[in-house]
Amino acid sequence: DTSGFSSQAAFFSRSGSRYIQTRSLDLSIALTLSFRVRIGGGGACESADSGEDVVVEYQLQVSSPFIRLRTLGYNSYTTAQTVTVTLPSAAKTISTVLRWRQLKNSGNGFDEWAVDHIRVVSAPTPTPQPPVPVAFGFLFSENF
Repeated sequence: DTSGFSSQAAFFSRSGSRYIQTRSLDLSIALTLSFRVRIGGGGACESADSGEDVVVEYQLQVSSPFIRLRTLGYNSYTTAQTVTVTLPSAAKTISTVLRWRQLKNSGNGFDEWAVDHIRVVSAPTPTPQPPVPVAFGFLFSENF
């Protein structure tokens, strides 16, 4: 079941590394990050198993490690849900990278997950900025 997701959703079902990552973003006035996610749940998404969680992370510099914002439990998002994460002060830089990554999977066609409707909400500014389209500026990796 893909209800709650647009045709632009990132859907992961192949073997190998499964992640989606933004380009560097100016999050200096950002407040929250929200997105829609589903992990397993049957139907179009084969259920994930213990340890096959999805993590939301941020990176401050290209060569620095990613820092975990949230762990999305493998059995807590079996239906499409909107998640909102308050961004910590450390993540509010002019060049922050965001990433959603599945910790492990059992291979092609197993432990499927999807993410969509990614949005950063910022503090009001004198000149409102339009939201960044979900499909713009993302690095999408799934080994084929």
